[in-house]
Amino acid sequence: MKGYLTFTLVVLCLVSIVLAWFSVERLNDFKAYHQAIAEESTDDIATEVARYVGEKKRLVKLFAEEYAGLIHELAISPEDDRVRESLEQRIATYFPDYFGFTVTDPAGRPFIEDFDGFVGDICLNDIEDYVRTGAQKTRIHPNAFVYHFDVMTRFTHAGEERIFFVSFHADILGGLVKNAQATGHQLMLIYPPGGQLIEVTSDGARVNWMRNDYRLSVTEQSLILAKKAVQDTGWDTVNLRLPGLYEDYRKQLTRESLVIFLLFMSIGFIMLIYVNREENLRRDAEHDKAQFLSGLGRDMRTPLEELEASLAGLQRSAKDTPDVEARTLTESAFANSQQLKLLTRDLLEFENIRSGKLVFDKQPLELATLLQKCADTIEAQASGIRLAVREVPAGLTVLVDAERICQAIGRLLAGAGRPGGETVALELEARVHDDFVRVSLNDLGAGDPSGLRQGLLGRIVQKGRRDARLPEDIGPGMSVVRYIIEKHGGTLGLVMDTNTGPRFYFELPLGRSS
Repeated sequence: MKGYLTFTLVVLCLVSIVLAWFSVERLNDFKAYHQAIAEESTDDIATEVARYVGEKKRLVKLFAEEYAGLIHELAISPEDDRVRESLEQRIATYFPDYFGFTVTDPAGRPFIEDFDGFVGDICLNDIEDYVRTGAQKTRIHPNAFVYHFDVMTRFTHAGEERIFFVSFHADILGGLVKNAQATGHQLMLIYPPGGQLIEVTSDGARVNWMRNDYRLSVTEQSLILAKKAVQDTGWDTVNLRLPGLYEDYRKQLTRESLVIFLLFMSIGFIMLIYVNREENLRRDAEHDKAQFLSGLGRDMRTPLEELEASLAGLQRSAKDTPDVEARTLTESAFANSQQLKLLTRDLLEFENIRSGKLVFDKQPLELATLLQKCADTIEAQASGIRLAVREVPAGLTVLVDAERICQAIGRLLAGAGRPGGETVALELEARVHDDFVRVSLNDLGAGDPSGLRQGLLGRIVQKGRRDARLPEDIGPGMSVVRYIIEKHGGTLGLVMDTNTGPRFYFELPLGRSS
């Protein structure tokens, strides 16, 4: 269960890392997207405002040239209301959004007295700058009636030079700004010489905003994404992101990531609950199986021993009978009873292996002594098998549980049963390879050059596979043998040879513990 919990926690950590990385990438993409929008809209509005103001200048110049005589007449007779009203009608027709007008001499002195206050001091200052520099830097003029911007041009009539001046509502520029402004952004025209003075926003002239200071604050300047000067004016267009644009999106990403993480966490813990339930069921099943096999071994041991003893008596009695078939059947029954006894023991041993209850008592022992002990034990327990030991180098010590090693060798020999009546000759052979020793189990009954003889080991192999790989499907006995050898730090293998016959072998490390 701890493994499943660790796996779930690791997966949740990986999910959180991926979500964090994905959120950072999405936030960066969001910033890049709005940066591109800001730059594009700032360029567009700068171009549009410059085009609009330039068009006003062109129209004012055309108007002054077309009605130069009427304007000149007003300059000569500024008190003539008829001339003034006629000029105002034509200006209103040409410029429906105009606010005021005036006419000055070349030095910038107005001919018309402005009793209404439409032409203020800032307007007169701009006319003086125009006279001095010959260029006009358009800006917004505050006024008690309307915030406006001025357009002026020079014209000559009857050999006399005049300056014609028209004021326009600033709110029309607010409409241009509003059309170019994107969601989450604040476009505006500012006047840098006035200390980053706000001139026009999407709401129109700055007077439409309710604030104490119309200069950009330090915080507002830090929100500027793009900035561009408007040609032939005193303005810069700036694009500010709204204060919560990035912060709100970051919070949204955090909420989404949290929802996804909680979803994964819920699924993970639901799976943990399910796995825990299945693990408990498996543990209960393993316990029941262990109890069953343990009970089976105890319950079958006595009947099997009695059956084996009875069949052994029948076999001895059948040796003197002339009935060959009866003798063969009794021998076969006795061999099968032994196999059943071995199978029962293998099942119990296999369960002990699975539950980790198979105990090993390893002691240093000379290899020759170990092999001879195993040969004597196997010959005493299995009649009809003659097991010899040869070619064991002297002085070889191995760290082993002698009883378990003998059990493994004996289980290999019990794999195929014993043919009736014949004595099977086998031998144990040991050879040293580097820091380990290989012990081979050779069938002396094999060796027929025409093919693989059906010796004892040959029959074991017949129950598995006829290739150079170790059989895996002989039964639980082979698993027990492999487990015992591997617990000693060794390996179990099989050599196939049509000349010398099949040979099982196992390798053990020399002079050290596994």
